[in-house]
Amino acid sequence: MAGEWTTERLPYDGGRLVSAFVGERNGSHGDAFWKQEFPKMVAWVFTC
Repeated sequence: MAGEWTTERLPYDGGRLVSAFVGERNGSHGDAFWKQEFPKMVAWVFTC
């Protein structure tokens, strides 16, 4: 998967530095990728 690492300072979290890999995965809505990954994304949102 192509992408890049990015690091940002979060001012609303005491200025903590956070690194994340930002990339794009090929997949159409409704295919296996979404069926596997979407529930994980939704769960992550509600744990923040």
